[in-house]
Amino acid sequence: MNRASCESAFSLTPTVSGHFTWNTDTMMIFHPAKDLATESVYQIRVDTTAKDQNGLKLSDLHQVTVQTMGSTSLHVKIGAVYGSYDDGDTDPYRLLFTGKPDPLTWPVTITMGPWPNQKYYFKIQFVNNASPSAPVPMNKYSILENHTLISFNRDEGFQGIIEDVAWIDDSTAKLKVAGLSNTLKPMPPVLYRLTLHGGAYGVKDVFGNTMVENFVFEFRE
Repeated sequence: MNRASCESAFSLTPTVSGHFTWNTDTMMIFHPAKDLATESVYQIRVDTTAKDQNGLKLSDLHQVTVQTMGSTSLHVKIGAVYGSYDDGDTDPYRLLFTGKPDPLTWPVTITMGPWPNQKYYFKIQFVNNASPSAPVPMNKYSILENHTLISFNRDEGFQGIIEDVAWIDDSTAKLKVAGLSNTLKPMPPVLYRLTLHGGAYGVKDVFGNTMVENFVFEFRE
């Protein structure tokens, strides 16, 4: 390639000063003069004015958008999970567990309170994967399509549904679960499995970071 034409055809938006080096005449490397801003979107562009040593220009404009990573550009994980059967009105939220619960400790025990209550509230905090971890602002809509509740009840009663998702703050979601069993009604307690879906299309923070895998735990009264 013609080095001068390629260097002049290159641009980075927002603009960042720097210098170029080459790996032979086929690979141009741009070195920014200082670190790029964290959690920022940049557009890299190479115009059609770039040409090879025979004077042939690029047939098309080439551009790509990238997002830089920073201390919070880490996979999202669950911090603390709290529970209450009446959203703290008479039953204060209590800590159920922190982080990913070991399946050997399942099911997590909840208390439903007086019959006919069939609702339970989970407060779920999202944090980054740094050490020490810190709360991260979440994409609040991503959780709406990425949660499931399964009932292991052969009688098909008290299946349970996630009735509502609200947000306490940018990093703490409140899930209202309804239609649950209550041991104060004469019937065996039902076992439930709650899942928040991870992966590329799962729950995300505002920077687009996701959980590596599904967050799953089972609970019953």
